[in-house]
Amino acid sequence: MSKRIFNVTAHWDNDTMVFYSQSDIIGLHIEAKSIEEFEAVLVDVKPDLLIANHACTANAILRDAGSSIKL
Repeated sequence: MSKRIFNVTAHWDNDTMVFYSQSDIIGLHIEAKSIEEFEAVLVDVKPDLLIANHACTANAILRDAGSSIKL
């Protein structure tokens, strides 16, 4: 089975003073005051969104859970 790569980018908005997400993960929208908070939210919601919206299996996500987040 081929591996699919999803991209998430954190952008800084000077007007609202938050990081916001741009991503190809359907349903993902993050706004956070710090990059640490942004990353924590991403790690928390990513598995559920991938399973619900991209037909990924829980086993595939758990197998790749060690993948790093690049900031």
